[in-house]
Amino acid sequence: MTQNHPLKTAIGLLDRYLEEVLCAILIVGMLCSIFLQVVLRYVFESPVSWSDEIAIYCLIGTVYFGASLAVRERAHIRLMVFVQMFPRPYDLILFLIGEAIWLGFNIIMMMLGWKLFQIMSRFTLVSPSLGIDQRWTFAVVMVGFTLMIFRMFQEYYRWFSQGKINMPEITHD
Repeated sequence: MTQNHPLKTAIGLLDRYLEEVLCAILIVGMLCSIFLQVVLRYVFESPVSWSDEIAIYCLIGTVYFGASLAVRERAHIRLMVFVQMFPRPYDLILFLIGEAIWLGFNIIMMMLGWKLFQIMSRFTLVSPSLGIDQRWTFAVVMVGFTLMIFRMFQEYYRWFSQGKINMPEITHD
């Protein structure tokens, strides 16, 4: 019986659950923030402004980390009906062209996210209620696209190590 190294186990857990845990935490944070705002506004007639900011930040994080989760699970929306109208190997070629375009888009967005972060680092722009430096809000864009690229390369590595490209299948209802 071999025992896994704790670091390998931790990396495996991060690989498997990172986006799911982040999205769950952010969604719960957003829901609690909105619920608190509704209760304070309509029950106690004393709203607070910071709960809206928390909800917005949680939503932004959920969008980008959720997109990375969808990449990991190969659950992004695709136009596979068009691709699979073609016979083999043309459908595979079109699929790979689509993957290359998608990867290129993610790389461009990651680089633009980095550029935006750099630009925002030159200025002092803080949120009105919580005083959070807004460059960290913009950093989520770069981190989200970086995670998506990482997840795409993980899938490509699986393809090459297994010797098989896993094209999404069409389900006919």
